[in-house]
Amino acid sequence: MRTFYNRFYKISDNEKISDRVMTCRVITMVICILFCLTAMGFVAYSYFDFDISSKTNHVESATFDTPVTISYTDTANQTKTESLTKSSDNNYTAQLVKDVEYTVKLDKSGSAETGFCVITIEGEEKTYHTVQLGISNTPRNSLTFKIINKKDNEAMVTFTPHWGTSSYYSAYNGGTANEFYVDEGKTIEINNQAAGS
Repeated sequence: MRTFYNRFYKISDNEKISDRVMTCRVITMVICILFCLTAMGFVAYSYFDFDISSKTNHVESATFDTPVTISYTDTANQTKTESLTKSSDNNYTAQLVKDVEYTVKLDKSGSAETGFCVITIEGEEKTYHTVQLGISNTPRNSLTFKIINKKDNEAMVTFTPHWGTSSYYSAYNGGTANEFYVDEGKTIEINNQAAGS
């Protein structure tokens, strides 16, 4: 082996590279390249042939909903519970009778991790934002609060679920004229005037 190496590969200090040595080195490099290409082909074929690639991932948009349940005591002292139906514009609406205390329950549903609900009352400038439902500082999947209609007539209340975090939360510490925060056990009073809560 040493004789073969000395004859075809080794270049002495006092001699120039010969055609014999150059040819052997080029042939060796070509053989190495062909071996690597062949190995890469086998590895790629075995990878796809063995079907070890991951399953198809379906990307879907996050959904958030807050089904609304309202319960109240009627004139015959019977407690009634009603689940509101979602409208085509993604809202829940309820017609609230005068001087009746309603207990409202919101339940988180959908694939989104967190969200909230905006509550508006027809004819009033007030807007109510509920606490976060789902993942937040205090994780919760439902919220219960009360609404009392003290207007002279019926009041139309709209519940709109929103995915994400409310941008109004920072304003509640300082207080704003028409934005209010709804937490567990809070009572919303609907009055004839637009100001006050």
